[in-house]
Amino acid sequence: MKKFNTNRLRAFFMALLLVLTSTVHTSAFAKSDVTWTEDDFMYSSEGNIIAFSDKGLEKKEKTNILVFPEGTKSINGNYSLSHSNDELRYKREFGRGKHWDKVIIPDSVNHLGYAAFYEASIDEVKLSSSLTYLGGLAFFNCGLREVTLPDTLENIEHNAFERNNLQEITIPKSVKTIEQYAFSRNKLHTIKVLGNPNINSKGVFHNQEVEYRPKQNPFYENHFGFKGNQGFKSIPNGLRYENGEFVFDKNVDSVELEFDYNNDMYQGKMTIYNPNKYSIDTQTDLTGQDIDEKDNKIDDLTKNIKDLENQIKDLNDKKKEYQSKIDELKEKLESCKDNGEKLKQEKTKLEEEIRDKDNKIAQLNKEIENLKNSNNDGLIAEITQLKDELKRLQDENAKLKEDYSSTKWELEAEKEKTDKNENKIKEMQEKLESLEGELAKKTKEIEDKDNKIKDLEKALDEKDTKIKDLESKKKETENSKSECCKKIEELQKAIDSLKESSENTKKELEEKIKELEEKQKTSEEEIKKLKKDLDKKIEEAKKLIEEANKKAKEELEKQAKDEKDKNLNQDLSKKLDELLKLQRENKEKKEDKKSQDKKWDEILKADDKNILNQFDLNKMKKQEEQQGKKQVKDEKEFAVFQVDKNFYNIINKDGKTTVYMDVKTYVDQGRTMIPVRYIAYTLGFNVEYDNSTREAIFSNKENNILAKKTLRLNIDTGVMKDSDGKVYNSDVKPVIINGRIHASISNIAKAFGASHGDIKDGKNQTIEWDNARKAVYVFKNVK
Repeated sequence: MKKFNTNRLRAFFMALLLVLTSTVHTSAFAKSDVTWTEDDFMYSSEGNIIAFSDKGLEKKEKTNILVFPEGTKSINGNYSLSHSNDELRYKREFGRGKHWDKVIIPDSVNHLGYAAFYEASIDEVKLSSSLTYLGGLAFFNCGLREVTLPDTLENIEHNAFERNNLQEITIPKSVKTIEQYAFSRNKLHTIKVLGNPNINSKGVFHNQEVEYRPKQNPFYENHFGFKGNQGFKSIPNGLRYENGEFVFDKNVDSVELEFDYNNDMYQGKMTIYNPNKYSIDTQTDLTGQDIDEKDNKIDDLTKNIKDLENQIKDLNDKKKEYQSKIDELKEKLESCKDNGEKLKQEKTKLEEEIRDKDNKIAQLNKEIENLKNSNNDGLIAEITQLKDELKRLQDENAKLKEDYSSTKWELEAEKEKTDKNENKIKEMQEKLESLEGELAKKTKEIEDKDNKIKDLEKALDEKDTKIKDLESKKKETENSKSECCKKIEELQKAIDSLKESSENTKKELEEKIKELEEKQKTSEEEIKKLKKDLDKKIEEAKKLIEEANKKAKEELEKQAKDEKDKNLNQDLSKKLDELLKLQRENKEKKEDKKSQDKKWDEILKADDKNILNQFDLNKMKKQEEQQGKKQVKDEKEFAVFQVDKNFYNIINKDGKTTVYMDVKTYVDQGRTMIPVRYIAYTLGFNVEYDNSTREAIFSNKENNILAKKTLRLNIDTGVMKDSDGKVYNSDVKPVIINGRIHASISNIAKAFGASHGDIKDGKNQTIEWDNARKAVYVFKNVK
């Protein structure tokens, strides 16, 4: 029987899903090409958002993606209750029926307040990695299918995630409290709790409407429920439970169960689907060459879809690249304009400075002129007059000195004479005294005039110095003005050059922008065309899948019919065996035909008598021969374990049966490591585990080919001891992975007298290694 290639179908579905999500994302991106800023929100205090601002209300009409700004500390809801005077109070809230494709809460947020997104419709939410508090009704009735809680979260308040579509949830170790009805009315089939939070007694996880689809049959209780606990009230017919395993009966599609774990804490209804009926991983494949063709078509379609997806992605990347270049060129264009404006502003500033300096020079010239014209002639005339008077006085003083010297000499000469003329001497002395007084007066007058001349000359010198300083300042100002003029000339040249360059650059940039926009337009048209092709491919794929499903249904019906015929044949075979036995007994006892017919009637029902007519004694003999051949066919039954797969296939005359494991086969030191329970199953052994001795105990009671004995395997040392007292050492120690003991199948099989080798050596052996396929074949009826 040929198996339908589920891996290919799954790969196709994944590719289809990727393309569809990519298409959705592209359209969503087009609608979300907006940037949220602090101005789009209202705040109760710095960093604490409470609602949309007027600007935010406009922006939310343009996008379905809500991104809160970095630096936000908290986000609160229920704005309408505390702002009843605001006509737009309901529109300003983040919930209240608004639809969001995605909500992104930045890592700066540590507090998500009461009713923050109450009754919003949210496809996806990304929570802050620093969130510690999640308020009551925060995501009430939001339609969420999944959410990842951060490792920093401490408190989950009442009804926080009530009335969503969550199927799985992991409560981080950091969570301290979960309040009442926090996850009520969801679809939670799996709840993992990593820490030890205080969970409110009032229905935190109650009223769940669960659909659980395990991937294998049997499936295990520790894989679902609340921390591996289900609280099923009863197990219905069609589903069996034993030692932590649930097993579906072959013909059961699904079962419905009521559960209540820990007094209404985790409670509701659960529908569990038989993986052999519904899970794509375990569906039985169709038969025939047409399935190969459909597999190839699906492969081609998958490849085409991936190619189209890659082309769309490349075109979107080019589109973004073109847009980036356009933005860059526009920025350069604006930069050129800005540079020209800056140069013009600098030129204006320098021209203003020149005007100031011209005013200053004019003022200095005026001051110099005023100083030059301020009574210089008067001072010079006065100095000249004083100098003339000084000369006159000096001349008079010189004459007086001569008169004084002459009079004094005469007086001395007269003294030498006798005192003949005393009166004359007296007169001369008086005259001498008078001359001395006049001489002193003249001398003082000369000194005063001389000092005045010096003061006037000093004032004149100071005035000259001041004039020189002003002229120096004037010269400096004129030099500064000259430099400003030079700068203005340079700036004017730069402005002219920039203007010319800007015109050229502008023209060049505008041409480039136009060219890029044309390319962008072409890309968009090409994307539309590719999407159209993609839709056709998807439609074609859907038709193929429908055909495959139809074939699968027909095959399942055929299998059911074959199974029925098989059971009928087995029943008939059993009856024929009894008839043959009866015939042999009749030969020995030599009973009459009437007695023989009576016994045959007892064996065969009235409905089966027509079957009896189809057989004669020769056919019965052939049946005996066929029974002998059946044993030969059973020898051809074998199991195949592939490395790195979590399933194995059993191959026999009826076809292939896939058995799923909860762990994978792997290779260690050249030995194939398989869970011991599946080693036992495929070799026809029983296996038990003795926890006190930490030993796996293998017993062979049914396999007539291999040795009938018991083998104890120590899972810590790898040492094996059989019931005959023989000791075997495994060259690879057992390993425990996810609670399952892995051991070397060849080491265990050898202890029971089995052989092992390579599939290419041409020998029939119990264990065969196929290096090309990285697989182990187990022939339990071959020694």
